[in-house]
Amino acid sequence: MAHSSQSSSLVGFTFAPSFRHRPWLLSAPPQSSVLFARGVIARLAYWPALRIAVDQGWGGPESTEKRTWLASVLVDDFEEQNPKPDLDYVEDRLLQIMADEFDANLEDGSAEAVAKDVVRLWEEVSEGKTELLMDFETKADQLKGKKSRGRRGSGG
Repeated sequence: MAHSSQSSSLVGFTFAPSFRHRPWLLSAPPQSSVLFARGVIARLAYWPALRIAVDQGWGGPESTEKRTWLASVLVDDFEEQNPKPDLDYVEDRLLQIMADEFDANLEDGSAEAVAKDVVRLWEEVSEGKTELLMDFETKADQLKGKKSRGRRGSGG
């Protein structure tokens, strides 16, 4: 098998050069993306409806992973869509995922409150502001290790 700096071939398969030859392929995400992701994770961590759903295992044994996945879906939506998602879109997305993944049909207005916070977080982080992010992280940290005391039917 012949090797070259451009590519290598093995029985009809061609392999591109490794990432070390193209370091720009491994570039870190923009700082605003990292901050936004942190804020979304923190905001979801203290959303009572989602806390109850995760703590009670409404999403099955993968409930915790589903919370993380929900955060990644929201972050991806903001990073990939143009124009950026608005309040109604984010609220609908939250309600749909809560229904599909946690079998929770929320009618308490909490999804709208979370959606407002997520949209506002995107706007602030995009402007280089971190106060809202810090507020979300403080609130989430205060709840770490505490179990929610909710029951099915309470969305908070």
